Formats: sequence, structure tokens, C-alpha cells
Amino acid sequence: MLTTLLKAFLATAASQDVFLARNPPGLPAFLESKADMVQRFMQEESSAQEKWTVDMWGTEEKNSFLHEKGFEVFTTVYTSPPMKLKTGGSFFSFPINTAVPWPKGDYTIMKTNFKIVNSEGKSDVPLSEVYLHHWLIGAPDGAVAILNPCEGSLFYGAGAEMRGTTYAPPEGYGVKRIGASGECAANFHLIRTEDLKTSWSGLNDPKGNPGAAAKTCSECGWAPGRASTCPQFLDGTYFCCFTNSRCPVNNPEDHSVKTIHLQYQVQWTRDMTTLKHITQGYTDIRNAHTISEWNVAPNAKPYDLFPLPFGRIPALPGSGNMSCNDTVCTNSNTWTVGERLGKDYHLCPGKMLWSYMHMHTGAISSTMSIDGVPHCQTLPVYGTDPHNTPGNEKGHVVSLKPCVDDTTKGNAVHLKKGQKVEVDAVYDVDPQSKRSDPFPSGKHGGVMALFYYFMDCDPGTTDEELVCRQNQCVQVPARGEYRGHNSRARCEKECGSNSSAVASGLV
Repeated sequence: MLTTLLKAFLATAASQDVFLARNPPGLPAFLESKADMVQRFMQEESSAQEKWTVDMWGTEEKNSFLHEKGFEVFTTVYTSPPMKLKTGGSFFSFPINTAVPWPKGDYTIMKTNFKIVNSEGKSDVPLSEVYLHHWLIGAPDGAVAILNPCEGSLFYGAGAEMRGTTYAPPEGYGVKRIGASGECAANFHLIRTEDLKTSWSGLNDPKGNPGAAAKTCSECGWAPGRASTCPQFLDGTYFCCFTNSRCPVNNPEDHSVKTIHLQYQVQWTRDMTTLKHITQGYTDIRNAHTISEWNVAPNAKPYDLFPLPFGRIPALPGSGNMSCNDTVCTNSNTWTVGERLGKDYHLCPGKMLWSYMHMHTGAISSTMSIDGVPHCQTLPVYGTDPHNTPGNEKGHVVSLKPCVDDTTKGNAVHLKKGQKVEVDAVYDVDPQSKRSDPFPSGKHGGVMALFYYFMDCDPGTTDEELVCRQNQCVQVPARGEYRGHNSRARCEKECGSNSSAVASGLV
């Protein structure tokens, strides 16, 4: 994806007089060589990784129970194959290598939760030992760590805040899946920050500060010998913390590993008619050139992936807007409800019932505005326990308070087609700040801003269809045979005389 974007940009820019007037003729060749290098790094890393299949996961079925509305509820717990990390090491999985299991067939997801556990699959692992940079579950878009919804209907993600985040649609709603294969894909990114060296010569030198060393390691900062895929120009990107990377450690001869697992629990039902379908959506604020991870620092300019001797590159369509002063960096982006990228990201006309912004250490806030009027904020909660009890690790973002939460705040908002939804992410870059102590502030590498939401889309406004299930017309995500127009007439024909009994809330 990244290499394709760069080369597509070059092909377009080379024919633009304004671009050539601002940048010397050698620039396209310079970028082409860097893009080729990036592509080679990714191919080498991906091909060296172990491939997970769904049958490598542990699966445990809990006792089912009868919901008060009369349908049976199942609970399935999935435990990943082992992820093994040396001190200073990383685990970074490419979606094409990382199959993850889900229930098969027709069903409705009611609730999910996720956690990282130890080798016995029981105790939580603190962020002070293994930092959870991010994880994403969806469908692979090539080899890179960019995913689309799995089979058009499922997408999850979080980071260090995972234990403090529950993906539970409001009462009366569920995520409906039709003909699910039982297999999705994932990008997991975890970094072990133990036994770190606290000084070296050059970029990102911690200068004897253990917190600074842990910060550089967890933020994918350049360090001497960290990885062959980590030249200094890729400082702060995931190329510096692929699986084969290792932050400088005090005992590099120690090759013992810490084994951990991702464990997630899915509460679901085969009932397809009682709960109303809810659409999972997400957007990526992104920085210049649609990069999902970038660096922030005092007075930083909009981030270019490659520091260039010839000048700066104009941003590609879909990029966010970043501005920084001495103490704060703000990155923002705007989408139009039901149009263009807004439609692609399932930002449909309808009611937004829940949302939050995934952010990293240093985050101050994220504000969602509608047509220029602020509606709500995602606010980080920082851990305070110096003993790093899981869920309250000092200096880490341990949870993110939702922006929209109709269940607890009653602040759902009905979005109309054509409205402008702007979301920002504000990061603290004040070198004197103690916000994330013991991790110093100032520059932060590899930050992200992924906005997740649940939408109750207005009928006919998104890629969703009506299908006949359990003698009712049920609204589901468009997929395969169900994609197309006139789905109501087709569904009513399939359901025959029972077609008037349309699932609750659809008419």
C-alpha cells in the first residue's frame, strides 16, 4: 500500500509543472529508490514470519444461557498461538500471515473483549513489560498492516488502552454476519521493554534515563543496531520494530523469551431477528501521504516519511492536517457523511451510538466536531501505579474515555448526508511536561489516531442489504450474493407470505 501510494504519487507529480518547478529533477528518482527499499524491507519481513492458521488457536466454549428476550447466547474464548519476545524485542504480524478465528455461519455479535495474557493463558501482562502498540482485526489489504472489514462486517482494533475498552453495542443492537467463514486476519504489534540499555551515541540517546529508553523502544525510535530495516530516515515507523528488531539491551547474549497470548471473548447468538443490526466503522486521521503512524515534536512540520534534501512533497488526498507549536501538536481530518471517504469508512447518514479515538502515550484529547461545532471528546486516562499493576501502569494510557457513548452519556448524534465530521488528535510535545512520567515528553514517535464508531445507519444509505433469515427480512452488511439493488423486493420474494414481518427497527 505505502509503496503503491508513493509510486502513484510520483507518476502523477512528474507531469505537474508546479511540482517540478518547486523540486529538482532528481527528486522522483530519490523517492523511487526509497520506495523500493521500503518494499524490500516489507517483503523480507513478511516472508520470514510464521503463518498462523485458525486451527492453531485455542477455542473454549462457555456455558450458554437464555437471554431475557428469549434467544440463546453463546460465549466463545479464543487464545492465540504463542508470541515470543526477547528483551527489547518485538512481535509484528502481517495480516496475510495471521489468521484469527470467529464463529461461522449466520450470527449476531453482542459483545467482545480482548486482553494479553501470560504463557499459562491466565494472568494479564503489564504494559511495563510488554507494550501493546496496536492490534487490528479485519481482512488483509495485501501484505501490509492495513486492513478492511472482514467479509464486509467485522473490524476491531485498540492498543495499550485495550483492557479499558469494551466493544459492546448498545442494548438492542448487534453486529450481524451472514455466511461468515470463521476466519479473519490481524496485525498485532507488541514490544518488550525490559533490560533496556539507557545510553548510546546519536539519535534518541536516552542519556541514562530508563523512561526515555522505554519510550524510544515502544515508540519505534531508531537506535543503533535495532534492525536492518531501521535506517535513521525511518525513525518512528514500524520498520524499526518489526519482529526481527531488538532495542539495545544490557544483556544481548540473553536469548530467553517471554511468551504471551492474545485472548478474546465473543458473546454471540444465532438469533438474527431480535437485535437490530449495527455497523462498525473506523477512520484514520493519517498524516502526510496517508501514513497511519508518524512523529510529533515541538514545532514539527507536517511529517514526510522520508526526510528529503530537495524540499517537501505535497500531501496526497485523504491526508490529515498537522500543526505544532512549542508544546502541542494537533492533527485533524474531515470526512463528509455518506460521501467519498466518509462512505468508504461507513460514516453513513444515521445515528452514531458510540465512538472513541485510539491514541498513544502523550495524547491530550481528541474532539469530534460536526459542521464546525464540537460535539464530544475522547480523553485518555494515564496509569498512576509505580508498581505497574496491570490496568494502572504508571505513565501509560490505560484507557480512553469514549467520545460518543449513548449508554452512559446519552450523547448519540444523528448525522445527515453531506455534514462535515472533523476529528482531531492532540499530543503533548512540551519537553517539560510530566503528563506521562516516567516517560519524558517532547518528541513522540509512531503515534496513531484511529477513530472507531458504531452506526445505526438510516435505511438505504450504506452498503447493507435485506436478506431472508428465520422468516424475516433482516438487515445485514452487503456481501457477495447479497450485494446489489432492490434487496427489499428480493428479500420479500424469498420470505414469501411472511415478508411483512421485517426485523425490528427496519421499517
